[in-house]
Amino acid sequence: QARVLVVDDSDMERLLARKTLEQAGHQVAVARDGREALELVGAFKPDIVLMDVLMPEMDGVSFIRALRQLQNHRDQPIVMVTTTEQRETRIAALDAGATDFLRKPIEPVELRVRVQNLLGLREAQTAMRDKAAWLAKEVRQATQDLVDSQRDMARRLATAGFLALAPDGLAPVGGYPGNDDDGRTLIVIAHEYTDMAAYDRVLVLKDGQLVEQGTHESLLRQRGAYLALVERRH
Repeated sequence: QARVLVVDDSDMERLLARKTLEQAGHQVAVARDGREALELVGAFKPDIVLMDVLMPEMDGVSFIRALRQLQNHRDQPIVMVTTTEQRETRIAALDAGATDFLRKPIEPVELRVRVQNLLGLREAQTAMRDKAAWLAKEVRQATQDLVDSQRDMARRLATAGFLALAPDGLAPVGGYPGNDDDGRTLIVIAHEYTDMAAYDRVLVLKDGQLVEQGTHESLLRQRGAYLALVERRH
């Protein structure tokens, strides 16, 4: 069941549209012109609007422009119902934000099918927006999880006696190890670098994955990721 707002200055046209849509299971509200319709929008919250073009107080094109300024109605389906075939009127309605057109007199079967199709399209668009928002949230969370993982790796390596650099260009979180056979090990994370001796052992990690390893001097000769980090640092 959908909420449909029918706006028409003709009592007969409003009655016909209302009867047809209620028989299809929809909840219907009616207004005589655009101004009255705007007063109903906030409380009724229509899923779709069926709107006449030519009305005395506020015509259909003016109503669409006003409705599209409201935050929650910028992509709402609006069907213009008119007897006119004037090209200028149709272009003005489309430019204002009309979604579709129906000709008077309204044919009940066509009205039901057109409304159902537009409601289905809006439902699909809403589902796509919701999925996009969910995916964006998941990406943000995955990125944060990666940063947290790198920070945790840096802390663990520092505890184990290695020189570890935290992500995001933060200061080192660990100190130098003792004078053992392996020498010092540098963990380079998120484009960080510190001065090294020629034969110090280096591990270069990108996104938590080991991409290069070797001595400071040998990696500089390879002209790879480590050299790029060093040059960026200096």
